[in-house]
Amino acid sequence: MGLQKSGSTWTAIAHITQGLNLGQTYTVTDTNGTYGTAGASYTASADGLRNLTGQINSDGSYTLYAVTSTVSNSLGTTFDAGADSNQLVKITLSVNGSAVATSGFTVMQTAPYGQVLRGVAMTSR
Repeated sequence: MGLQKSGSTWTAIAHITQGLNLGQTYTVTDTNGTYGTAGASYTASADGLRNLTGQINSDGSYTLYAVTSTVSNSLGTTFDAGADSNQLVKITLSVNGSAVATSGFTVMQTAPYGQVLRGVAMTSR
């Protein structure tokens, strides 16, 4: 991840995965039986990002928000059906020339069992 626009050309400036936990599984459990049997669970893991948006901060850094795409064993096979409980993540970057400084992605929210995050958008207050 990481693009920089120079005039009309976009070029890669970094490939940042720290904190995204690519390939590391997390368990999602149906705690109250709303979407099936209480206690039912499956494991999922992030395999990328989608639905990216962001903002420029007052200090010149920028914060990007995205939802993860996932793979899981929810039907006994590994796939991304788009219905796995995914995560909302953010990252704040500061750019000085071609140098990128970051502390990595932070998970802001994990969708509960039987639900999925479909996008993220910026709004004004």
